[in-house]
Amino acid sequence: ICAHIDYWVIVDTGSTDDTVAVARTFGARVHREAWTDDFSAARNRALGLATGEWILSLDCDELISPRDAAALLNALREGTADAYRITTRNYLDEPNRTGWTACDGSYEEERGYAGWFPTSKVRLWRNRAQFRFRGAVHELVETSILENGGTIADCLVPVHHYGHVEKERSEDRYLEAGQRKVKDHPDDLQARYELAIAYRDAGRLSEGLDQIRFVVSNTAAAGTGSDYLDPDNVDLVHADLLDRAGHLQEALDVVEGLIERSPASTAAHNNAGSLLTRLGRHHEALAAYGRAHELAPDHEVIAGNLERLKRHLAAGAEATPELIAASPVEADRGYRLSACLI
Repeated sequence: ICAHIDYWVIVDTGSTDDTVAVARTFGARVHREAWTDDFSAARNRALGLATGEWILSLDCDELISPRDAAALLNALREGTADAYRITTRNYLDEPNRTGWTACDGSYEEERGYAGWFPTSKVRLWRNRAQFRFRGAVHELVETSILENGGTIADCLVPVHHYGHVEKERSEDRYLEAGQRKVKDHPDDLQARYELAIAYRDAGRLSEGLDQIRFVVSNTAAAGTGSDYLDPDNVDLVHADLLDRAGHLQEALDVVEGLIERSPASTAAHNNAGSLLTRLGRHHEALAAYGRAHELAPDHEVIAGNLERLKRHLAAGAEATPELIAASPVEADRGYRLSACLI
């Protein structure tokens, strides 16, 4: 797709390889920016350097297939929206994420991976000064677009993302950015939620529980969440933190509350099955897995958990490492075009 991009903007926040040299060989404008624990600041610096009428935002481990270039440009020519939401195909081999889909060879960009799971966010929008990223971590541009009267539509061209298998953002950077965001905006429940996840991923469970409990109590008090703070996801993260900390019954209580509120949540039923298994309540676990399977009959993770428990119960087995290793499920135009990357 490089041939269809009029102007490349690369913001380098401290690479130590040949990133800058390679980018310049493709004619990119490279700007070096000191890292300030703020992903939005780096992205917004790139936006300030872009001169195209449209912005395409990508990370260094993402691409758009050349076969989709015409469709992407056609959306810009014929569409009337100010921004486009694009689905990202996050490639990985393990079928342990919600929405995991087996690769079918339809894209050369599948690169031999077993499958992918989808996430969706705005990637393409008109280059307007008021359309800027927000959030020191888990940064998004959607809020500023909507607040300034912009319209958002869907674009069917996918982004191919390899970061789940080829690199990871530094946990320290996630923590630093998340801590800074909460310090600057202590009442921002989304920021607290993101910091809870960062603490969880870093193994700092008690601190993660402090953050997610703050989110739960204040969301209940306010009686509402936000556009990106889904109550079901909050409960799943809360239960996961309790589970990892060894508080299985408390985790189950949270999941059962989620099921009462959202009885069609496949993730909640599956995760209840996992918790019930480890609590020794195998027949209740079987029922939970069975309900999850009814709701999502093609979900390979859920099907695997159900069949594993059935085999062990048929053999009269008690809980074993193999049995309790159930996988959890997580709950998300003739114009010049600038591509902005950090």
